[in-house]
Amino acid sequence: MLSRFTLNDLYGQRANLSTAISNKEAKVAELEGKIRRLERAANSLERYITTIEDSHLKLTNLTIDPSSWQGTEKKKFDDAHQQLQTNSKGLLIQTESAHSQVLEEISRCEAQVTSAEATISHFRNLLADVNAQINARRNKD
Repeated sequence: MLSRFTLNDLYGQRANLSTAISNKEAKVAELEGKIRRLERAANSLERYITTIEDSHLKLTNLTIDPSSWQGTEKKKFDDAHQQLQTNSKGLLIQTESAHSQVLEEISRCEAQVTSAEATISHFRNLLADVNAQINARRNKD
């Protein structure tokens, strides 16, 4: 059974579907590029986290010879040491937070890719139907 659409309508539908497919494919390519960049950033942040953790651990486990540092100098050292520990822990927390945000964005982008690919598949099925209708209409005439 032929649809109620004219041949020109079907050509228009085909053009619209082809454009929609191209646009979605471009969006998928853009998202995949973004995912690759985010994955590189996540890997870098993981390396930074490891480095910061190592440095923080060294600072935390740092011991000094009590005979070398006494009085005011020991107090200055202890204060500076405590400040370094606090700062390194703060940096670690911020870097871990940034890493988590990057991973969340990767997940969002991957979900968008999946959705766009499903839409492309649906549009391709519709395009096949329209092409079949065009061929049937041509063969009828």
